[in-house]
Amino acid sequence: MRNQGESIDDVKFKRALENMQYKVCMPEDIRFLKTLVSSNKPGLHYIGSAPWHDAPIIVNENWQKDEINRLSCLQFAADTFQKLTNFYSTDTITTSGEGQQKASVKRKSKSKVNTMSNELQHLLWGLPVSVHENHAPPVLSLCFGLSVIIRYNVATELNITKGQQATVYCWHTSKGTHSNLVLDTLFVELEKCPTPVNLEGLPMNVVPLLP
Repeated sequence: MRNQGESIDDVKFKRALENMQYKVCMPEDIRFLKTLVSSNKPGLHYIGSAPWHDAPIIVNENWQKDEINRLSCLQFAADTFQKLTNFYSTDTITTSGEGQQKASVKRKSKSKVNTMSNELQHLLWGLPVSVHENHAPPVLSLCFGLSVIIRYNVATELNITKGQQATVYCWHTSKGTHSNLVLDTLFVELEKCPTPVNLEGLPMNVVPLLP
């Protein structure tokens, strides 16, 4: 996330956070923090209205973020009269751990179980995102224009960096082993990037992301 300037409210918020850390909040800190509570009352910020409607939300638990993302996707699709497209993971059965690979070469070559059963695959698709060790969604629901945030520094020279905001532009897909839709490449349009990005064959600031 990039800091694009420090306002008076930013200074108050920073001071309140510092005082909270040391349990020395002043009355003015409490009054200021109360103005930040989401409410549809006049004069207060409301998460259901612009510009907070599509703003990123920081929460304490991963499962909370997953549920917010799910509801936000449904809301955005309804607001833009679209239908979400579900992309499914393609899972395989492998040994656990890099260190076991060399020691288990012979055992792996003799194993008859090397494909995922239909029942097990559907079970994995039904698991919540938060139970995955890499927090990768087994089913990814997308539609055009949906807001996304890049999680890793993929290509800094193309502004594909951690925290960069973007919107879904288009995608390339294929069919999985269970006749499900698999996402091969996702194209996103970067928002407010420091420098323009021009890739041959793509519109301005549109870049590819691989799953």
